[in-house]
Amino acid sequence: MNSKNAKMPSAPINHRLPQVIQWTRQPEYAAARLEDYLAWTIVLPEIPAESRPVEEHRAEFADSEVSYLGGPSLLASIEDWPRNAHGKPLAHVMTLSLASIAHGSASDEVFHSFPGAKDWLPKTGTLELFHDLETYGWEPDEKTVLGWQIRYRDVTQEGLELCYGPEDLDLDLREGYGQLFLPESTIMLPSSLDIADTEPGAFEAAEAAIEQYLNMWQVYSIGEPSNDPSRFTHLYGRSLAGENAIRPTVEEVLTLEKENDKHVLLMELATSGALTGWFGDIHPLEVWMRASDLENLAFENAWCIIRSDC
Repeated sequence: MNSKNAKMPSAPINHRLPQVIQWTRQPEYAAARLEDYLAWTIVLPEIPAESRPVEEHRAEFADSEVSYLGGPSLLASIEDWPRNAHGKPLAHVMTLSLASIAHGSASDEVFHSFPGAKDWLPKTGTLELFHDLETYGWEPDEKTVLGWQIRYRDVTQEGLELCYGPEDLDLDLREGYGQLFLPESTIMLPSSLDIADTEPGAFEAAEAAIEQYLNMWQVYSIGEPSNDPSRFTHLYGRSLAGENAIRPTVEEVLTLEKENDKHVLLMELATSGALTGWFGDIHPLEVWMRASDLENLAFENAWCIIRSDC
């Protein structure tokens, strides 16, 4: 990275909760009361220098456990490649090595500094997300379209074959390149859209803080800050696109029927970078699940929403 010559943003990176709270209480951010909205998350920043054929990525790791966007699938073959209800093959969007995601959870100081933080995913195995790139997920009846699928297998990636998809899958989606990302545990700020604007300047303070926070990851991934920093892909935490706007839809498409159940943002995928153009005009993709389904590994009940509202 070229971060030596870049002006580093002031937002904390990989800091424990007390240090992050101290940062949010600075005069320029205090009006937003950000400490009331903080959440634990796993950021998956894209590292442009690590965009190469997946075979090369796998060769770099003795256990062959890598997480990446795009590229081939490990859990699908030509015969069982997922398709939507109209027969269209789904695109392979992401592969998660769950061992790499949980690599430091037992000794993760950031994780343990946040009360109530929970890593919902299994500690071993592989999780893959497929999507037809056109089912937006805003209506309950879109479930019948079969526009997305999450596959989980409780085995390591060692020995699994790479599959680039059937011949009727768009050629661009069958390219062998995958964008590697390196998981980082951190404390996450909310979207400024979710801030209660009860104090003068609260919204503006939240906007300034989130810009600094996003720039923190911009420097981490590409080596320099930006006047318009991109969002990032992450697990758990808060929706960078804003939760207040999407909550009614989530409650409608994923009704809660069990006492003490709740909705969990499993992941939010930034569709700039490696996924530019996949989901329209850089609309992020969010994956929501009920906590009860996550506990039972019922990934067939996951719900994907393309955030066309932002």
